[in-house]
Amino acid sequence: MPHQVRQFDLARVRRIWGRTLELHLGLYKGYVEQLNKLTTKATRGTDAEAFARRFAFEHNGVALHELFFDALSGKATPMQRSGALAAEFKRSFGGYSQWRSDVRELASVRGIGWIALVRSATTGRLHTVWIDLHQVAVPAMTDILLLIDLWEHAWLLDYAPKDRGRFVSDVIEQLNWGVIEARLGDGD
Repeated sequence: MPHQVRQFDLARVRRIWGRTLELHLGLYKGYVEQLNKLTTKATRGTDAEAFARRFAFEHNGVALHELFFDALSGKATPMQRSGALAAEFKRSFGGYSQWRSDVRELASVRGIGWIALVRSATTGRLHTVWIDLHQVAVPAMTDILLLIDLWEHAWLLDYAPKDRGRFVSDVIEQLNWGVIEARLGDGD
């Protein structure tokens, strides 16, 4: 069964221009189409090496974008100051504010990629990591709780390069933290 292009309720997202979201969703749709094309039997059987190299890129292009858009979809809900996720922020970073500070610092790193909040399957601790490419540096044995896309297509029409940190802050303020909290529970 082919992967389906998902629809995301992003109508309430502010400070990110509609054209940016439209282009970004179009890019996501392209990943879905390329993944489906790549995984058809006719294409898969022709060049095993090309399939092996491209699958992770296209598959993760779909999966990472879906995780990103899911966390922005629906109603923005604030980060709860108590509960399982707040406890994990305290245990892993010293608290939510310290995590935000770490993310702001990571957002200032030059280059393209993703900021990811992951939970280690072995320790249960949360970590903020950088993912360079879709298929490179995705930490093994982790649950991805949150992704922030820092490829230029996600922000450059709305923010100057020097304002990328503001884009990250704007995204965090508009997250549906209920989705992220649910991901934390799903990994138990």
